[in-house]
Amino acid sequence: MADRERLVSLSGRSVLHRLDRAGSGQRGAERIDEQWDDPAGLGGDVNTIMSRSQKLAAAAALRDAQIIAERAVDLEDDGQERAAYDEWKKLFGNRMTRP
Repeated sequence: MADRERLVSLSGRSVLHRLDRAGSGQRGAERIDEQWDDPAGLGGDVNTIMSRSQKLAAAAALRDAQIIAERAVDLEDDGQERAAYDEWKKLFGNRMTRP
């Protein structure tokens, strides 16, 4: 694997790991109704301003992002870098540079 492809792979895994650690993705989708304190400590519950429909939409977006990220990592593990790149691009758009 070329250095750039390895960097993309590691970056993708870092994103997936951060989604997991932050409670995002499927866990975040399941926890969307919980109180989420401001991580900067400047305010209170950061999701009180969201309506029920906004929370449902956010939960769906988090689930979709988690599915795409997991599929990208699985493709990387199978050595299918181009297909993995296509999956990551679904999440990051033009910010995802071509390997």
